[in-house]
Amino acid sequence: MKATKGLRVLPFLCVGLFCVAPRTPAGEAAKGPVLAPVAAPAERKLPADVLEPNLETAKPQAAEGEASWISGFLKSLKFSGYVETSYVWNVSNPNPPADPENVSRLFDSRSNEFSLHAAALTIERPVGDEQYVGFKVTPFIGQDAEFAQAIGLFKDSSGTSESSFDLLDAYVQGYCPVTRTRVRVGKWQTTAGAEVIQGPLNDQFSRSYLHCHAIPFTHTGLLVTQPVLERSSGGVDMLTLGAAVSNGWDNVRDLNDAKALHGMIWFSPDDRVSLAGTYIFSFSEQPGVDDAPRHLVDVVATVRPVKDLKLVANFDWGRESDEALTGRDAVWWGVGGTARFDFSLAGKERRDWFFALRGEHFDDVEGARIPGVGFSGGVRVWEITATLGYMPLEYLLLRAELRYDKANLPIFYDGANREDSHQTTLALSAAFLF
Repeated sequence: MKATKGLRVLPFLCVGLFCVAPRTPAGEAAKGPVLAPVAAPAERKLPADVLEPNLETAKPQAAEGEASWISGFLKSLKFSGYVETSYVWNVSNPNPPADPENVSRLFDSRSNEFSLHAAALTIERPVGDEQYVGFKVTPFIGQDAEFAQAIGLFKDSSGTSESSFDLLDAYVQGYCPVTRTRVRVGKWQTTAGAEVIQGPLNDQFSRSYLHCHAIPFTHTGLLVTQPVLERSSGGVDMLTLGAAVSNGWDNVRDLNDAKALHGMIWFSPDDRVSLAGTYIFSFSEQPGVDDAPRHLVDVVATVRPVKDLKLVANFDWGRESDEALTGRDAVWWGVGGTARFDFSLAGKERRDWFFALRGEHFDDVEGARIPGVGFSGGVRVWEITATLGYMPLEYLLLRAELRYDKANLPIFYDGANREDSHQTTLALSAAFLF
């Protein structure tokens, strides 16, 4: 009973103590210890990017990564190219009923006129120890394109050109850093020959018979190269082997079910000497025929005996079953050589002048390789070409050329009459390089 009464009195005592407790005047600090209020427990929250991603932050980061990749990709590309034009004059003033005016020529077959040979651009992502996958594409537009085009790409199955545009190269390439193996898949320029399709990259303006009539220009297929030996000094390959399988000679679209097999070798013991060999065996190059073998052997030797002098020798031999106009096997062979000497005038350190001399013999034994000749028998031709080159600027190439052709038959025109066994041409060319 007492305890119950005490509990009833306790609230009144608390109220009384509150009423009689002294109050702190306004503006004076309270005396004695003051208890701090107890803080409310903090609200537990998940990170903002878990509940709802911060799009304003994520978008710039993604864009920055994409921009970085694009920037790196663009920096890995190599660009080069040229624009070439010329004027060619045949002193015999040929006037044939149909082209070519300069018989036996390809890229300079027109006389007494200006020509826009090509505007070419090469875009390449080279492969090596720093990047394993790349590509190469060479858009090519101009009058030279009709001669370099492959059947199935800007040229129909009859061999008629459909435009003045071509893709000289269009392939994907890869590199294996362990074995240093390189692989190409697509369309690529042939490994045979001492000259190339791109005119300014050759020593002479006009092309040789061996380049125009003895070898193919391009192939479409798979090419693999493998370094085998390095020079004793290290860092430079001395011996490299190659193998390829393709649709054949100058065709993107295969004309039959047959394929061509390639074998290549490159040997360079030092910077002064190099040797390149190519063998191509095609099961057939004839439309709808799978068994008409064609063989080609090509050897190119380059020697630099002294500073500023380069010597090049080229040999070709080919044979094809039942392709000649006579119905017999077609056989062709030839040999050529070029000497180039670089020099400067007025004591300049940069060699801005060069003189190149080329001579060759080509034997089209059955008359099957040189177009527009009109003779079913064998045709043998010789030529000698002298070229003077001048580069007043590193990106400007000027050339003047004198060429003399000789044949064993009257295959060349004198006016409208085909009665000459020789022809002489003069050429001036200009090329802007980049």
